[in-house]
Amino acid sequence: MTLRVLGHNAPARALYEAEGFAVEGVLPGEFRLRGEYVDDVFMGRALTDVR
Repeated sequence: MTLRVLGHNAPARALYEAEGFAVEGVLPGEFRLRGEYVDDVFMGRALTDVR
């Protein structure tokens, strides 16, 4: 199972990590929001880990 989250969204990243997701890749500066470039972070979790 995979998801994508904006790199600067620390609360969401912490929540996903607490649920077993790990960073699998980063696209640096993928999006421009309000004049700033932000990373696109790919996170994944094996389906066999689903509780």
